[in-house]
Amino acid sequence: MSILKIAGIALIATTLALVVKRYRPEAALQVSIAAGVLLLLIAVGSISGLIDGVIETAEAYGIDPEYFSVLVKTIGVAYVAQLASVICSDAGENAIASKVDLCGRLAILVMVAPTVFKIIDMVKELLGAAA
Repeated sequence: MSILKIAGIALIATTLALVVKRYRPEAALQVSIAAGVLLLLIAVGSISGLIDGVIETAEAYGIDPEYFSVLVKTIGVAYVAQLASVICSDAGENAIASKVDLCGRLAILVMVAPTVFKIIDMVKELLGAAA
């Protein structure tokens, strides 16, 4: 992932959105959304190799890859929720943006709860074996 490419796309999209906003304010939001999606796709494409490497390393050390899967999904939900929230805020819909933030946090809570329960069970087993 080249930060120069990302910064270039962001600056061009921002300039384009500002120019378009003068003549067609409704189109400026669409330019902003398109730029956000493009930048997100660039970021996702660049980290897929990293995720594979982390999963392979976890398997090599005998760690259940499910834990890393939950971590990656959680990060993905956080970024998507934040992107949607920022887009809503940019459109002037702060009430909707705050609801998106709340829903994202709740989705993360629901997603990680089973993993937290597994960790608690593991700790109970370790404490039982030590006693």
